[in-house]
Amino acid sequence: MLSDDFIKIVENYNGNYRVVVYYHNMIIYEKNSCEWSGTSQHRIASITKIFAILAIMLLVQNNKISLDDTIDKFNVNIPFNNKITIEHLIMHNNGIFNAVNYFCDYDLLPTRKYIKNKIVNKNYYNPNINIIINLINNAKYAYNNLGKNIDSEGNRCFIPGTDYRYNNTGYYILGYIIKKITNTCPSVFIKNNILNKLNMINTIFHYDSVNNNNDNEIDIYDSNNQLCYHNNFDYMGIHANMISTTDDMHLFLLGYHNLFKPCILKKIHKIMDIYWHINPFQNGPKNLLLYHTGSLDIPPNYDEGTPSESMVLLLKNGLQIIIFNNKRNTKKESLVDLVGPSLR
Repeated sequence: MLSDDFIKIVENYNGNYRVVVYYHNMIIYEKNSCEWSGTSQHRIASITKIFAILAIMLLVQNNKISLDDTIDKFNVNIPFNNKITIEHLIMHNNGIFNAVNYFCDYDLLPTRKYIKNKIVNKNYYNPNINIIINLINNAKYAYNNLGKNIDSEGNRCFIPGTDYRYNNTGYYILGYIIKKITNTCPSVFIKNNILNKLNMINTIFHYDSVNNNNDNEIDIYDSNNQLCYHNNFDYMGIHANMISTTDDMHLFLLGYHNLFKPCILKKIHKIMDIYWHINPFQNGPKNLLLYHTGSLDIPPNYDEGTPSESMVLLLKNGLQIIIFNNKRNTKKESLVDLVGPSLR
């Protein structure tokens, strides 16, 4: 079931990794380059977004929300709020100014000035929803240039539904909406309604790990090694804030469908199909059910190399591929980047 190219790429890779491939409930391939095991915890970064999507779909299943609801219904007062839907947030075609990324990367302008004005003695913490909304509303230059790149990263704002741009801010707002509806932190909602039900006992949020270690923060630095702000991994950040294991990700891929009615599960798979056919993985496997990669370039919370890379993939034929890769090779390539083409 695995191509020779896939195995060759993995086994010739010069870096730290763990790769596990399951066929339904049976391991058919497993390879480690270091001491990691099935219970070793790693940051899964944007794979967190799959859990965010499923949390929203649980609320849809319980008639608490509709994918067609516009965000003005939840008092998210930003441009086009009466046109941006929950589905737009999920699908990255919302066109919102990507404020969350600007807080993650201090080197981007014009946010540097904004953040500096907020820092008192370098004591600046993760932005809350009000700061994010304020920054979006103050990004008039971006909304005055709809559809045009506003920085070297290719960020752009656009009319909802007319374009695609990967956008962490949309998922931050989804977290806010989950909290608004459930009166529960989105991380707690995901833990109670997904992680606990699938027995994913080693999967936590950064927010939990920081508190459990009696350490309220880690420091974030810019490219000149200057302290930018302290990151306490705000619980609203369900775009990238989970920690998991290959064993737990297997339990997730094996059992997530049991949480949903058939009609909702069909919607989830339709969303994922559209989601991945409008992103760079558009030439991927034809029989794909779930797929996401994750990448983090911030100082790690665990003793790992950085950046942290991860991938989880589930095919309709029952094949599951889970990769944790925490060191790029000498050519600056991650294992996740390299194996992608071998799966097409």
